[in-house]
Amino acid sequence: MNAVLLADSGGAIGALFGVVFFVIGLGFFALMLFSAWKVSEKMGDPGWMGIVPFLNYYRIFQRTKPEQAILWTIGSYFCCIGAVIGMIDLSKLFNKEVGFALGLIFLPFIFYPLLAFGNATYVGPPPPRLG
Repeated sequence: MNAVLLADSGGAIGALFGVVFFVIGLGFFALMLFSAWKVSEKMGDPGWMGIVPFLNYYRIFQRTKPEQAILWTIGSYFCCIGAVIGMIDLSKLFNKEVGFALGLIFLPFIFYPLLAFGNATYVGPPPPRLG
């Protein structure tokens, strides 16, 4: 009888851990969405552009590599080098050093909110026209 109770409680504990980690993951996801929204607004774009896949990198590359923005955007999704270059360029647009760029690459859940909600100001070129 005790073995049956022990097996049942293990499943309940596992389910509880699953729910807790799901809620924590959902919280990180929401934090990253809000951060991307705010960074996009700081760059002079509408906030929704920061959470649209491809468009967020495209708007970064439009400012840093205007002639090759499409190629770098595609490269950021098929080759991690493009994504790394995008984070380095994003840190440069906010006048941050290489260490901050490394933080954006390896610890984005910490450094992206710092960029969004901290005192970082956008120093790059004005936002390109949408049309």
